[in-house]
Amino acid sequence: MVITLADEIVIRQENFGAILFHKRRGTIIEIDKEAYEFIRKIQIEKIIDIHGWEQENVEELNSFIQHLVKEEFFIVLSQGALKKKDNTYSPKRVGTQEKKIYLSAPETVHLAVTFRCENRCRDCYIERHKNQIKNEMSTKQIYRVINQISDLRVFQIAVGGGEPLLRGDIVEILSYAYHKNLIIHLTSGKHDISEELLNNLSRYLTVLQIGIRNKELLETQGEDTGKLERIVRFMKDREKIIGANIVVDRYCIEHFDRILKAIVKIGFQTITFLRYKPSANTESWNTHNPTYSQMMKFKQLLTKAARVYSEIMFRIDCSFTFLEKDLGTDMAQSRGIRGCVAGSRIISIVPDGGVYPCSQLVGRDYYSGNVLKQPLKEIWENSEALMNQRNYRSNVAFLNSKCGKCKAKEYCGACMVFQEVVGGAANYCMKEDT
Repeated sequence: MVITLADEIVIRQENFGAILFHKRRGTIIEIDKEAYEFIRKIQIEKIIDIHGWEQENVEELNSFIQHLVKEEFFIVLSQGALKKKDNTYSPKRVGTQEKKIYLSAPETVHLAVTFRCENRCRDCYIERHKNQIKNEMSTKQIYRVINQISDLRVFQIAVGGGEPLLRGDIVEILSYAYHKNLIIHLTSGKHDISEELLNNLSRYLTVLQIGIRNKELLETQGEDTGKLERIVRFMKDREKIIGANIVVDRYCIEHFDRILKAIVKIGFQTITFLRYKPSANTESWNTHNPTYSQMMKFKQLLTKAARVYSEIMFRIDCSFTFLEKDLGTDMAQSRGIRGCVAGSRIISIVPDGGVYPCSQLVGRDYYSGNVLKQPLKEIWENSEALMNQRNYRSNVAFLNSKCGKCKAKEYCGACMVFQEVVGGAANYCMKEDT
């Protein structure tokens, strides 16, 4: 087999080996030191023919290569592509990384450029903490932050808010990040984005995610659908990925088929289902949070949808991991399922420059530093709050909890938002209806 690396691949060396990032697909794969040696050989030689490797490693190497071909990290070429007869390689061993060591930098930084928003969505999680963060970084301050993110070799930034399009300098911010070689995802709740702004955004974005308001989608007699169709058509014409974010509350599950059919008809390429998170309004949370049986129904509906709409890429956020806790460690690892990655693979930077493990864990106990006062690299490597988040599975309180005693703890392990806000792991994993 003759292979080469795809052009869209970024490689970041780590102490365990390396991380491979596919810029177009957004896929991330960890590899060990031997596999990294193999990848480096391909980088240097450009095109290599794999043959003659040690007999005991045939199955392992072939599996590794086929996996990377499937994920479009490798491109298979014809034998005639070889320019030299000696472009061969016989690796001793290749494989995916198993040892859990925290990374040299985040894979993704969530950058909230504002907490302002005009939508007043029911149960917006920003309401939990926006009053404690009232300042916004200036354009130049955000440039400084982007410089630090780029210098750390972070793969991508997820720009959000609040509503990021309320910032008059949003295009300049995206342009600056783009020219720092960052892959940019932007999440917006606006459904009436002007053509001029869409055109400017499309120059710099890889992915535009639009927050869907489920009731509005179904009950405005096509008005909301028309707005969304215009955005989707515009971005697809410019070969950008356009995705929908859907919050899974009781209404979503009750009307799942109608919502999904509408989203698919509009033309979205990816659909991300977000678990309904605890809000500042406890009464509303109790009213709209799905029951255990409803959540099991959602799992069945989503499994069926993935078969019916095979052209759509479906994603779920990490707080849904409990739905897959019966996979087993090996299967979970092969699918890249890790549960909570807050502070270990992602971090969040809020509008005043504060750093937190994720956009949901914004509070005094999770404050990790401020990028306007200390270098991001220093925060990443030394923050006590980040270290605590990375190591929470090994602390006594967790080990004695329901999650700590679960066989799925290594790839699930609960979402801290549920533990902090609604009283423990049982609420995360959910109790069966009584």
